[in-house]
Amino acid sequence: MATRPGVPIKEVFRQGVEAYHQWGHPEDWRYLHQGGPTGYASREFLANLDSAGNVQCHQAFAWNPSLQGLKSEDTLLVTEHGPEFLTHTGEWEYIQIERNGHLYFRPDILQR
Repeated sequence: MATRPGVPIKEVFRQGVEAYHQWGHPEDWRYLHQGGPTGYASREFLANLDSAGNVQCHQAFAWNPSLQGLKSEDTLLVTEHGPEFLTHTGEWEYIQIERNGHLYFRPDILQR
C-alpha cells in the first residue's frame, strides 16, 4: 500500500522494514533483497534505505518480502487508485484483505 505515486522509494522501503519489526521479524529483511522498480530488467535497481527517486504513476514494482523458508513476490502497477497486482492468477488459495475501502486478494501460504 506504500507504493503510491509521489512517495519516495526509500520511504516505501522503510515502511517495509517497519512491517518486519511490527510482525516480530526485525532482521529478516536483510536476508534477501526486497525488490524495487521493474521494467526491462527484473529490477531496474534494488530498493534500499538510500534509494533516490519517487514512485511514479503507471510504474511497475516487484516486491518480494521474505522470512526464513518463506517468500512472497508480487509485481504491481502503480495507479492513481492504488496498486494493481499483475501477478494475481485466481489459481491459488487467497485471503481477502480490506484497506482504505478497497478489497485485495492476497495469496495465502501454501501448505503441503
